[in-house]
Amino acid sequence: MQNIMCFEQNDNVMAAETNIYAVIPTRNRLDMVTKAIASLISNGIPPEKVTIVDNASDIPLSAHLLPLWPELNIIRNYSNCGFAKPANQGINWSLQNGATHVLIFNDDAVLSSGVVAAVARHFESGPNVGIIGCKIVYASNPEII
Repeated sequence: MQNIMCFEQNDNVMAAETNIYAVIPTRNRLDMVTKAIASLISNGIPPEKVTIVDNASDIPLSAHLLPLWPELNIIRNYSNCGFAKPANQGINWSLQNGATHVLIFNDDAVLSSGVVAAVARHFESGPNVGIIGCKIVYASNPEII
């Protein structure tokens, strides 16, 4: 399990101008994606702004995830399309539904507290900010990047 941390961490309040959606491509990783979703929600991204792209899981993830978060968006692919296509499917859906920014999130990652708010502040710091990458560390050993 990876843990995603940003260099600057404060509270989870995002400015009104920034409308961050999250996209998680996944396949057959229910336990991990459940933790990933929970970490996004605890960082201020509401379930209706989280899109799971189920990349042909053996058992559709919607049956397990929608009882927990009925507002979650789930796109189901009927074949394994790799990573890029599901990521782009989620990005397109997010942008069509009001996202100003899209966070592409791995299904085996969790966020540290305050990351989404820090990312929002950086995006709002000027018009030349288009891509932000956070420091990714292992949860079991945060010294490893």
